[in-house]
Amino acid sequence: MDAAESCFAERGLDITMADVARRAGVTRAVLYRHFDGRDDLVIGVAAQVMDRHVAQVISDITPTDDVADLISGSLVYVATVVRRDPILVLLSSGSEHGVASLLANSPLLSDMVTGLYEQVFALFSDRLRGGLVPGDVGRFILGVALALLLDVIPGADDPDTVRRYVATFVLPAIVASPPAVGPVFGSD
Repeated sequence: MDAAESCFAERGLDITMADVARRAGVTRAVLYRHFDGRDDLVIGVAAQVMDRHVAQVISDITPTDDVADLISGSLVYVATVVRRDPILVLLSSGSEHGVASLLANSPLLSDMVTGLYEQVFALFSDRLRGGLVPGDVGRFILGVALALLLDVIPGADDPDTVRRYVATFVLPAIVASPPAVGPVFGSD
């Protein structure tokens, strides 16, 4: 995976399985035992990069036990950091919708993100609105993250706008005690 990521970083999408095998010091046959082809390798590298982002998010936002802060912080991170990750941008460059398309069209990646949120929400189930299922909340948050990545939400590249959006529209749908709401997009 590291060899593939290095190849992509250096040469863009114009690499072959032979290039990656050479960099990794293995034969193409060995590489093909682990990956069906270049598309599978792209998803594998994207998953590796997402794993690093997940670890960073966990490190940055888990010192709090406030589920609203966890949700807001993670979505700000997605909107401002993940969307700009050079490898994810490169790997999704052939797609009309960039990183969001890469995430939405890969069951591995979308399940990874949904599963992370599901685990978090299972820990804080007593702070969610009654009747919510952690897995459903995880899928909902994935949908919000995709909307942020697709620039469907105006101002999604501004952390303060994302925080206001999450506080006003997302948290009331999820948490038992949502914060007070106010203007989101700078108007009264």
